[in-house]
Amino acid sequence: MNFKHDGREKSLSFGAYPLVRLVAAREKRDEARRLLANGVDPWTCSGAEVHGGLAGVRAP
Repeated sequence: MNFKHDGREKSLSFGAYPLVRLVAAREKRDEARRLLANGVDPWTCSGAEVHGGLAGVRAP
């Protein structure tokens, strides 16, 4: 997901397909968009729920 915050372009990824389910990646994208709408940079957000919580997740 590409986005701008404070005038800088940034990129955010949620994991590689098929290791990350498409539904999970879309949920993470939506959460990142909500953070951006509230003026929070999802890349520097301290929560693993945005960009670090998908490590090691495999699709069944």
